[in-house]
Amino acid sequence: MDALAAAQVPGGGEVPDVAGVIVGWRAWRVVQRSGGPELVAPVRGTRWSPGRATHARCTSGHHDAAAIPAADCRCGLYAVADPRGVVGQDGPGAVLGCAALYGDVLEGSRGWRASRGVVRVLVAGPDVDDATCRGLAARYGVPVRRAATSLTTLATGLAAHRADADALRRAVGRAVDGTADGTAAGPGARLDACLRAVAPRPEPPAPSVRALALVLLTTLAVLLVVAV
Repeated sequence: MDALAAAQVPGGGEVPDVAGVIVGWRAWRVVQRSGGPELVAPVRGTRWSPGRATHARCTSGHHDAAAIPAADCRCGLYAVADPRGVVGQDGPGAVLGCAALYGDVLEGSRGWRASRGVVRVLVAGPDVDDATCRGLAARYGVPVRRAATSLTTLATGLAAHRADADALRRAVGRAVDGTADGTAAGPGARLDACLRAVAPRPEPPAPSVRALALVLLTTLAVLLVVAV
């Protein structure tokens, strides 16, 4: 339904100074290009180019091509408020992250569609190797982390720790619109806090046979003393 074209963002890849920037969750898939790893939409395979804002483009022919997103169409760049909105988009090279949407924006029941968007933070799935993560960080200029769990498990965990997830979105928003004052944690620190919150808790070690035997002997000794 829609294709994407990339346009250079002034200021080395930063979002222009515009009001109304919205930060939401979305999924991508990593593909290898001649210049390094890039992100594409998991369903249509459209590109989110490094160092550039992605501009939505519609080829449906149902409305003015410049009026994107259109209310009676599915065009636009998508992001959701609840991380669980990306559940089901697992697969090879899956990546979860936050995108800043701006320009013309339409709000729906689960999130937003916008005319422009920029990648802001990324969490790669366990099958994305460290070299690819470093390549993404270098090319997109954003914090990139690698999760030990699937995208679905990660998204579900973030939804369960919504306060941390929303704090990350706010930190990204402040960084984008220039309102960060240096006193609050930035996107990278907030992303790390989210991953710590959703990290699986280690199971307590099972008691050894020796420890069980010691407990049993201690119990028997107590019973004997009471009996005497």
